[in-house]
Parts: sequence; structure tokens; C-alpha cells
Amino acid sequence: MAIESKNTALVKYLLENEKYSKCIDLNTKNDEDEYPIITAFYANTVEIFRYLLEKGADANTKNKNGTSLLSLVIDRYNYNVKFINYLFDRHVNINEKDSSGNYPLIKAINKNDFDSVILLIKYGSDVNVVDKEGNSPLVYAIQKKSLSIVMHLIKNGANINFFIRNRNQPLTAALQNFNESFIKFIIDKGADLNYTDDKNKTPLFYAVRDRSEVIIKYLIDRGAK
Repeated sequence: MAIESKNTALVKYLLENEKYSKCIDLNTKNDEDEYPIITAFYANTVEIFRYLLEKGADANTKNKNGTSLLSLVIDRYNYNVKFINYLFDRHVNINEKDSSGNYPLIKAINKNDFDSVILLIKYGSDVNVVDKEGNSPLVYAIQKKSLSIVMHLIKNGANINFFIRNRNQPLTAALQNFNESFIKFIIDKGADLNYTDDKNKTPLFYAVRDRSEVIIKYLIDRGAK
């Protein structure tokens, strides 16, 4: 109740008064099957959120649906950046999948949330994770047509030739989603021009099917077959 009503003074009083604090476990669920730190986030109370973490609340806590605290923060539209910074300060598991098999970095990319992407990578997000669909962060960034995120991922080590059978390879995704200048950018960054997918098709095949003569010539001039 003190957390939901955003009563910071009462929360501190209860946790700092031995009479009450010895009866309180911040990592035990309440009657609503949620942890206090989750309740603090839902209540959008940054000060109590920070205080609970300082007093020992688990930064890797999950809500009753199995979604991690970090994923909840990323999912919220226009969240207060202090929430995510406090979690990073507590060494949150930044590469943990949620109950749906999604990673925080991929969630941020699918929201086209460049600021969160920068923060997540800064604190150690794996830029080459593979999600439940078999796709990498770079593929999603290309599909979202987010040039700034794509370039940031590549700058931080994203595998430009990532490929899983039956799934997208970055160059193929670029051919389907971006303009000529960006496709050239992907190629110049070292994309494999002659890989074959599960249908035994190459990038040149998709270029002939979907793109302009400029891209076809560009691929051939650089060795595509």
C-alpha cells in the first residue's frame, strides 16, 4: 500500500525501523503475486524504485507473467530513463530472454527506441543474440528501416553475415527494405554476396527479382554470382 500510494517516507520508515523491517522481505511476492520492486515500477515511482534496489530488491526479478523487470521498463512507452540506469547499476542480466523468448535489445529495436539501444549496448547487450524466430538484432533493425540503429549495431560488432536456415540474412533484409544507398552501405561493410539460403537462392537472385538495375550491376561488379 505504501508503494502504490507513492509514500516514500512511509516506505523508508518501514524498512529502516527494526520493528517492521525484520518482517519484510523485499524479494517475496505480495498478495497480488508481485514483488515490491515490480509494484514500484508499475506505480512509476522512481525514488522508491531506486530505494528498494539499494535495500536489496533483486534487479532480475520477474513479474507474475514471467517478464523481467528490464523488459517491463523497455516495453513501457516513454519510460523514465532513470529506471533503466538504476537496473544497470545493480548488474541486471541484460541478455536474459523474457517468457516470450524476446531479448531486451530486440524489444528496443522493434520499438525503434534508439536511446534504449544505445544504453543496452553500452552496458553489455549481445548484438548477435538469436531470438525465438531465428533472427538477429541487425535483421530487425533493417526490417524497421532504422539506419541509425543499423549503423550503431554494426559499429558495435553485429555480424553482417548472420544467417540461420529459413531466416533472414542482413543483406537479403536490406534488399527488401532499404534504398540503394543503404544496400551499398551493407555491401561495402562486408556482406557475403554469394551465400545461398534454404531455397538455394543468392542475393543476386533477390536483387533481380526485387530491385533496380543499379543494385544488380553493383552486386555483379563486386563479384556476386
